[in-house]
Amino acid sequence: MLDTTDMGTSGDHPDMPDVPVQTSTDSALFEYGKRPFLSKAWINTVVISAAVLLMGALCWIALRTTFIIPNNTALLLSVPPQRVSSNLTLQQRQLLPETWQAAIQTPSRWPVVLGAYRDETSWHYFAFMPRWLKHPAILTQKTSALFVLLSAEPLPASGRTLRYTDNLSWWLAHPFAELTLWADPQQALIDNTSADNGSWSIPAFTATYAHHQLVTDIPFDVPTAPPTLSQADISLALPSATQDTAMRHAILSQIEVGDTHLADLEPTPSKIDLWLDAQLRTQELRLTYQDPIPVNLAKTLLDGFGITESHPTKLPDGTVITERTSLEATSTQRLIGKRTTSLNQPLDLEEKTFIFGAQQNDQQSIHSLCTNFQPWLRLSGTIFEASLNTIGHLTTLTGLPAIQIGTNHGRLALCRE
Repeated sequence: MLDTTDMGTSGDHPDMPDVPVQTSTDSALFEYGKRPFLSKAWINTVVISAAVLLMGALCWIALRTTFIIPNNTALLLSVPPQRVSSNLTLQQRQLLPETWQAAIQTPSRWPVVLGAYRDETSWHYFAFMPRWLKHPAILTQKTSALFVLLSAEPLPASGRTLRYTDNLSWWLAHPFAELTLWADPQQALIDNTSADNGSWSIPAFTATYAHHQLVTDIPFDVPTAPPTLSQADISLALPSATQDTAMRHAILSQIEVGDTHLADLEPTPSKIDLWLDAQLRTQELRLTYQDPIPVNLAKTLLDGFGITESHPTKLPDGTVITERTSLEATSTQRLIGKRTTSLNQPLDLEEKTFIFGAQQNDQQSIHSLCTNFQPWLRLSGTIFEASLNTIGHLTTLTGLPAIQIGTNHGRLALCRE
């Protein structure tokens, strides 16, 4: 049995030395069980967050760098160079202005801004792009922290401001668009100073392009469905007289029937089909009316092509002269039929149709590739090219597709065939 009566402190046993225990205040044991005021993880989070905020602020300031562009800028295109490569062939890209070609040479997904303005003599071009994309130094007009402004000649010192954040906001608003644009047609037609009564013009607008369709913010809501368009070089379904008188007058003033403008004839046709030859001369013109052509209009149409009647008249001195007058008829039925002009050009007047030309063209109806789209005008690729190339020679492009112009949910839209 163990005897414990002699057990005591170390002092009672000289062979057992005293062991003092002193815990320092900076010892881990001293701090055991206490919560630290700031942990390393929390400090790291604060530092990283502050760095991110600082970098974000610097990037935002850099993104909001202001560039000056001309007040008479007519066109701004915002597009990733990669999208240009997928929509234009190499040959078509080489026909673009030099500055634009330089801005899109790197197939990047970062959007660049392509701009154009016009003075009294010619068009001028510029580009606004991220600095890290490849660009020629010879075209560089201004450089900021993140961006460069390219132009073949110095831009005016004063004008409107443009920021890259404006460009990004377009893409954030339309993330699936292949292209966004802003255009001012009045700046593009700077030399068109003629204005007659009832003139019609297109205001400045923005638009987005996606899935073969360019949709603008221009109101264009026509309640009635137009006639089906054909595959003519120009096929146009006119709005009725109660819908847009100014637009109808502007269109009809550009079309001649014989020696008369369609704007001077009443009633106006509901549909116009025009085929042109290689020199853009009229090959066939077809006017379709909603109601039977009245007799007075039929006479005027035939008069315009020299289809008249001759009445010889003997003067008092015995001289015989021939006077030409409109065909005598009290109803259109007497005027219906095929005729030939003095230049051996065929004419055909039907109950609701007037045809000038050989009638050897395809009358097949068009089909639209675009959704929620109702076409009102069709331009062949040849006419589309001619239209672009004659707007002050903005640019020269070939091999363009036919386009259809119409309405999409009450807005003016263009659809690519």
